[in-house]
Amino acid sequence: NIATASILTERVKGMTIEQAKKYAWQEIVNDLGGLPKQKIHCSVMAVQGLKKAILDYEEKQKVTSSAIRSKKTKVVKKKPSRTKKTNTKK
Repeated sequence: NIATASILTERVKGMTIEQAKKYAWQEIVNDLGGLPKQKIHCSVMAVQGLKKAILDYEEKQKVTSSAIRSKKTKVVKKKPSRTKKTNTKK
C-alpha cells in the first residue's frame, strides 16, 4: 500500500540509522489512524524493506571501509634501489 510506504519515508527522514532500525510497523498503523486487518501486512513489509535497505547499506559500508583499511595497511614505502650506475657512453 502506497500510504504505508509514504508515511514510513516521511517518519524516518532525519532519523539516525539506529533510530530508523527501531521503527516498528505498529507506528505506521498508528500514524495512519489504523488500517484494515487485510492491509496490516503492508506496514510490516514497508518496515522489512527499510530494515533490509539499512542492512545492505551497512554491509556496503563495511566492505568499503575494509577495502580502504587494507589498502592503507598494505602501502609500504619503497626504498630507492641502490644499483651501481655504469657509464654506457660509447
